[in-house]
Amino acid sequence: MMFTRIVQNILKNAVEHVDQEGKIICSVVEFTSEVAITISNTGSLFSNDYLKQKFIPFRVNKQQDGKEHFSLGLYMSDLMIKKMKGRIILKNENEQATVSIYVKKAQVVTDPDTLTLENSGRNF
Repeated sequence: MMFTRIVQNILKNAVEHVDQEGKIICSVVEFTSEVAITISNTGSLFSNDYLKQKFIPFRVNKQQDGKEHFSLGLYMSDLMIKKMKGRIILKNENEQATVSIYVKKAQVVTDPDTLTLENSGRNF
């Protein structure tokens, strides 16, 4: 359940930040001892400052639709993934904001249900 929530947070951010005609690209790669889920979107990139000081709670990162956002989704996802002995890596590459989630295979519990983003009506 915790892993599902982490992926939902990252996908929700990608949906919020993708540009009008943009794309969200998701990939899953299985390694010997871990699994990597990478979610990238075209649209707003991470600022260099944010990449250096990521996962600081209550830090205003942007304004969207006239509302301030405080980066709590990524902060909470980072806390949860660390409890699972995993890690999150943020980067900008190929003009895309990219979030990669790495977790040990033993920590991933497969759930046959699809991931549904809250309040978005989009299924993944």
